[in-house]
Amino acid sequence: MRIKLNPISSMLISMLLGVSVGLLLNQMRNGGIEILHLISDWLVIYVFDVLGQMFLSAMKVVVVPLVFVSIVGGCIQLRSPRKLTGIFTKTISLYITTTAMAVCASIVISNVLNIGQGIQFSNLGGFSTQEAPAIKDILIGIIPDNPFAAFAEGNMLQVIFYSLILGLAIINVRKDVGGVEEVFSKASIILLSMVKLVMRFAPLGVFCLLSKVFYEFGGEVIVDLIGYFVTVLLVLLIHVLLVYGGMFYFVTRSNPFAFFYRIKSVLLVAFSTSSSSATMPFSLSTLRSYLGNHNSTISFTIPVGATINMDGTAIMQGVATVFIAQLYGVDLSFNDYLTVISMATLASVGAAGVPGVGIFTLTMVLQQVGLPIEGIAIIIGVDRLLDMFRTAVNVAGDCVISVIVAHSKGKTYENDFVEA
Repeated sequence: MRIKLNPISSMLISMLLGVSVGLLLNQMRNGGIEILHLISDWLVIYVFDVLGQMFLSAMKVVVVPLVFVSIVGGCIQLRSPRKLTGIFTKTISLYITTTAMAVCASIVISNVLNIGQGIQFSNLGGFSTQEAPAIKDILIGIIPDNPFAAFAEGNMLQVIFYSLILGLAIINVRKDVGGVEEVFSKASIILLSMVKLVMRFAPLGVFCLLSKVFYEFGGEVIVDLIGYFVTVLLVLLIHVLLVYGGMFYFVTRSNPFAFFYRIKSVLLVAFSTSSSSATMPFSLSTLRSYLGNHNSTISFTIPVGATINMDGTAIMQGVATVFIAQLYGVDLSFNDYLTVISMATLASVGAAGVPGVGIFTLTMVLQQVGLPIEGIAIIIGVDRLLDMFRTAVNVAGDCVISVIVAHSKGKTYENDFVEA
C-alpha cells in the first residue's frame, strides 16, 4: 500500500531527517576514523550542498521577475496614486514600528537576564568582517542608475523602486495602453506556477540544507552559548506571539494561532532556507491561494517586507549587543541604548534577505556604541542555527503585516481568517 503524505508532513519529516543525518555525519567526521570522515565529507560537499544550493537557486531565480510583475500589476489594479501612497505609508510604518519594538524587547530582556555576565572565553579576538554599508549609501542606492543591472544583481530595493515608478507611469497613461493589466496578470500566473513546480522538490532541498548545517556545527556549539541562544529564541517567541499575534487579533478580530497554522508551510520553508528572499514567492502564492487577499495589496507588502522587515535580525542584534557589552564589562548608557535601537532598526531595514546578513550589519551597530566587533567571533558559531529561527520570524511578520494592511483597505473577507 502506497502512503501519500501531504506537503506539510513531507516537510516536517524532511526537517527531522535532515537534522538527524547532519548530526550523525558530524559524529562520523569527528569520530577519529578516517574512512568515515571521508565519506561524511563527500556526502555533504558533493551531494547535500549541491542539491541544497540548486534548490535555493531555483527558488531565487523567480524572485526578481515575480516581484517586478507583482508590484507593477498591483499598482495597475489600484488605479490611483493616492491608494498606492496609502498602502506604501501604512506598510512602511508598520514594518519600522515592529522592528523598533523588537530591538527594545531584546535589550530589556537581555539586561534582565544578564546573559553575558560571569562568562569567560579564552579568546575574544580573531574575527574580521565586511564593512557594513553606511545609511547614506543605502538611501542613495535605492534609486537605480541602471535598472537592468538592478535586475541582474538582484538588488531588491532598486527593483521595488523601479517597479513602483513603472506602475505609477502606467496608471497615469492607462487609457492609452489598454491590455497591459492583462499581460502582467498572466505573467504573474505563469511565475506562480513556476513556484509550485519548484516547491515539489522542497522536501529534498530542506533535507539537504539542514543536513549540511548540522553537519558543520553539530549540537555542541550551543552548550557554551546556551544563555545567549535561549535568550534570542525567547525574544523571538515573545515577538511573534505578543506583537504579531496581538496586532493580528486587534485589527482582524480573528484567531492569530489559526492564521499561523494556515501559513505553517511558508514558515517551514523560511526556517529551512534561512532566506526571506527565497521564501518570498511561496509567501505570495500561499497568501493568494488560502487567504483571499487581493493582489493589489500583497504584491506590494510581501516584496517590501522580504526586503526591509528584519525583526528577527533586529532581535539578534539587540541581544548580541548586550551580550558582548557584558562580556567585555562595558556599561552602556541610556543614550547608547537609544543608538542601538535606531541603528539596529536602520541596519535591519537595509539588510538583504539572504542567510547570515545580520552578522555583517551587526558590526555597524557595535561600532556606533564603541564595542569591539571581535566579540562577534564568540556568537558566530550559533548564528547559523539562530538564523533559521529569525528568518521564520521575519517571514511571519511579512505575512501578518500584509494581512493587516489588506484588511484595513477592505481587501479581505472575514472568513479568510477562519481555520478550515
